[in-house]
Amino acid sequence: MVIVTAPTLNNLDVATVGDCLGNRWGIGDNERNDGILILVAPNERRARISTGTGMEAMLTDEEAKAVIDQMTPHFRSNDFAGGLSAAVEAIAAQTGDTQ
Repeated sequence: MVIVTAPTLNNLDVATVGDCLGNRWGIGDNERNDGILILVAPNERRARISTGTGMEAMLTDEEAKAVIDQMTPHFRSNDFAGGLSAAVEAIAAQTGDTQ
């Protein structure tokens, strides 16, 4: 799992940027394709959780959206560390990864 914060997305779609970064950086195991990338662009008020295809059964798009919904109240209070911590904990609970 990788967390990325970006000052700007340069007018690009947050999903496109997240997926491109995850693929370019090769996040996760190459054979299992189990990477997770959390992208936050606070200045543009955008967030995205991108997953490799090997993670899609454990962290569906709906579940990723629910994680973002858990981060949002923290972000509104300018508590970005708290929001990201909540996201990591929620994803770990969902995927069974407690390390």
